[in-house]
Amino acid sequence: MTQNHSRIQGKFYPLQHEEWLQACRELTPAQKDVLYYIRTLDPYGDGVELSVSGIARQLSTENKEVHRSTVSRALKVLDEKGFVDLELLKVKVKILAGGVHCCDEATLLPTDNTVAYRQQARSLRNKRDHDATSVIMTQQVSSESFAQSQSSAPNTYKTYSDFINTLSEEERTNFLNFCQEKIKNLSQQVNDIEAWLANKNKAGRNRWEVYYEKYLASKQAQVKKTKTQVAARNALDEFRRELEEQQRQAQRAWEESQSRNRENNGGAM
Repeated sequence: MTQNHSRIQGKFYPLQHEEWLQACRELTPAQKDVLYYIRTLDPYGDGVELSVSGIARQLSTENKEVHRSTVSRALKVLDEKGFVDLELLKVKVKILAGGVHCCDEATLLPTDNTVAYRQQARSLRNKRDHDATSVIMTQQVSSESFAQSQSSAPNTYKTYSDFINTLSEEERTNFLNFCQEKIKNLSQQVNDIEAWLANKNKAGRNRWEVYYEKYLASKQAQVKKTKTQVAARNALDEFRRELEEQQRQAQRAWEESQSRNRENNGGAM
């Protein structure tokens, strides 16, 4: 008997076997839920703007409630392990001054600047600090996580061609090689890297700008790593010099002691 199956519409994320094994080995069930919630929403890794409370709400079921704090912790782990690239877009901030501190749960009217008031205000703030947090989660293409970029690409350049022409030949080659390395495992192959960089991602940002920020961050991380290695080598060299000097002093002290012993023995005879 022939069965008619209607074709499922929509875009699909092709899950790789090795990726699934890595997620099973390194992530908890809650972290995997958050990861593949993002992956299926953004199969091409262009980036998607989401809220912590929205993810928690959609992952919750009648039998299990997913809390915002669980999602927030999962996102932090996914970012640290390199499964996603987390970028903070906006936060909701409340001033903890001497006046009225308002929130949905309670309204505090402080009579003095007591420790109890400050602790209560901070506790209420921490309960709600994830509600209005929006982030862009871009799928990482390797297991290494990027350092958070402290620099931004020049905002004065409106197009990719304007931007790329400002780079030297060496810098341009290094940047494109960096991009090629980072996108080599994308589910959809990129044939023309420069044409791909010239377009915008799903979050509406220029791809070249996003990846240049990551490129700068990687260079900063490398410089920091090199400085750390140099400092460690210098410290080791200094320790060796001190140890050798101590050994020389001990040798001289032993020789002087032997010389005195010989003189004393000779005098006694």
